[in-house]
Amino acid sequence: RGVHLQTVNQTHKQIRQFLGKFNGVGTKYLQNYLNWYAYKGKIQENKAVIKQWVLTGIMSPAAYQLFWLFKQNVVNIRT
Repeated sequence: RGVHLQTVNQTHKQIRQFLGKFNGVGTKYLQNYLNWYAYKGKIQENKAVIKQWVLTGIMSPAAYQLFWLFKQNVVNIRT
């Protein structure tokens, strides 16, 4: 599958807009910001699914047990 120049230009524009909010990004932390941008994109793609999971979990009689199960299996993504 080829990558089109328009796709590259659009992605570049979106990353610049995202980073523009921070009034300059040090190169030391650039990878962290890019990871944040990628994570934000994944969340946007799956927003409806995530919302449904949260609502189902909150309204479930076993919400507390679900919370603890999630908390025990969560992965720390901080670098």
